[in-house]
Amino acid sequence: MATIPQTKSTTASDGDHYYTAQGDPAYGAGIRIARAEGLLPSPSTILGVMNKPGIAIWMQNQAIETALDLAEEVQSHYTNRKDQVKAIADATKERNKAPMELGTLIHSKAERILEGGEAEVGEPYSVGISDYVTQHILRTRWCEKSVMHIGPKIAFAGRVDALVEHQSCGLSVLDWKSSKVARGKTGNANPKWYDPYIIQLSAYSYAIDGQPQPISVAIDTTPNHEGGVYEKIWEQLEIERGWRIFNLLYRLWCEEKKYSPHEFYLNR
Repeated sequence: MATIPQTKSTTASDGDHYYTAQGDPAYGAGIRIARAEGLLPSPSTILGVMNKPGIAIWMQNQAIETALDLAEEVQSHYTNRKDQVKAIADATKERNKAPMELGTLIHSKAERILEGGEAEVGEPYSVGISDYVTQHILRTRWCEKSVMHIGPKIAFAGRVDALVEHQSCGLSVLDWKSSKVARGKTGNANPKWYDPYIIQLSAYSYAIDGQPQPISVAIDTTPNHEGGVYEKIWEQLEIERGWRIFNLLYRLWCEEKKYSPHEFYLNR
């Protein structure tokens, strides 16, 4: 059940992330600083120009559920319509923090286990990740590292979850995804693998020496199914399509932002 926030919500950034040419994150930088200093946009920033109807529908549903939960409480606290709308909007933002915070927690558990840590006894996410790593990962090369690519036609940088040696695929780049996993009529898990997953992973793979195999790993957060782990080993045609789409999105991003990072470095 949502509640009306008792403190003012902070204003979030526009979500863009930039890096220096050395791969260091440029915290707080916007497009003006990026243009002036030749900062590199992250793949997620570039993907921001892509329409994602699934996310829009999820956010819409969250707002509707919050409004229904708080209808009587908001009306009893506020008489002005604008104040009521703002209260619902603030409460929705608070509600949306929970899955993001859980995702951050799961990522930290995955990183710790990949680096040799033990699973937490009885903790479903930790146990599920540990079982997956034991079964599929031979060696961890590194976790949470920035990678970058500066070429004549495209330039970007981003932070990668992990580079590993996979039992079946060899050198692989992992991307952890935490969400509620859909289930069919028989109750079997049916994880969804969305285009942005491979678009982002194809960029990371291209930026890493050896162009490792992209693998998405879904961690189930559905009540009573927490900690289920499912992997998607992307096929070559899917990877090539993802890279083509990423290049197209990059060009659109450059036009929209009136800034082409690759051109900044052409004559340097």
